Amino acid sequence: MSKKKTSKKQASPKENGDEDDQLTDEDLKMFGLLGVGEGDVSLRMLIKGQRRLNGRLLLANQEILAVLADLGSRIDAVAPGASNEGKRRANNSFSGSLARIADHLKYVGGDEPPGCQLPVGGH
Repeated sequence: MSKKKTSKKQASPKENGDEDDQLTDEDLKMFGLLGVGEGDVSLRMLIKGQRRLNGRLLLANQEILAVLADLGSRIDAVAPGASNEGKRRANNSFSGSLARIADHLKYVGGDEPPGCQLPVGGH
């Protein structure tokens, strides 16, 4: 006989008071765009959950981008023995990468359904 594995239940947003479960005007707008009726409760919950997930991913990526930008401004401390030319090339490469990341992120929270809902309190 094999022993069944049990998983520890994680607190839902409702249980830990992290987010409001009330539908927002933006949620209702997305449901309308997607043609999701009032009776489609499961689908509405799925869409709202995806919007929350998208919001959290966007916020996390923005935080990572901010940290990388800060690290990029400290290139001298990171590469103390590098020549000025080497530091310039590294800075240019780093700056270009950050600009591309920022460009990608501006589309993450876009208007396309299901959109995104940033976490309550921004964290």
